Amino acid sequence: MVFRIFFERGLQHVLDRRLKEYEAQLQERTALRTTFGEQRLDGYRSLIAEVRQTRRALRDCLEAEPDERLRAVEEYNEATGSLQETLYNNALTLQQDGLYLQVHTYKVSCRTLAKRLRNAARVAAAVAPSVPDQPELIWRDLDMDARQLMVEGEDVAIALQTQVDAMLAT
Repeated sequence: MVFRIFFERGLQHVLDRRLKEYEAQLQERTALRTTFGEQRLDGYRSLIAEVRQTRRALRDCLEAEPDERLRAVEEYNEATGSLQETLYNNALTLQQDGLYLQVHTYKVSCRTLAKRLRNAARVAAAVAPSVPDQPELIWRDLDMDARQLMVEGEDVAIALQTQVDAMLAT
């Protein structure tokens, strides 16, 4: 009988100790997952904000008056640079979620269009006095590409927001 009580207390002590170890591990893992999840959500939210900021800057660029275009193009170029930085900061998460290629393709299109717009604005400023209609023709060609890129940007923002909604649902 004494042996049985001694054995039960020893077993209870071992089980209590293991339970406390498991609880500590669970708390640590939960804290890590929570921290990782919050960082992941923050990354997605900042990326969504950057995509939308890039779209707004592009819209402003397209709506700018001819004498303000170069400044608007530079603002758009800055927005695409910020988008690129945010994309690279969140590249691993996007890769894991299968969204990196879509967002990267959008970023490359934005950067390319920014270069084309900058060149068009510089050409327009240089040739405007001698050939008044030429800058507007160049700008109209770029306008169609830019509007398509704005639609693509909204698709990217929707895909990212869908991922955020899925993360919040779990």
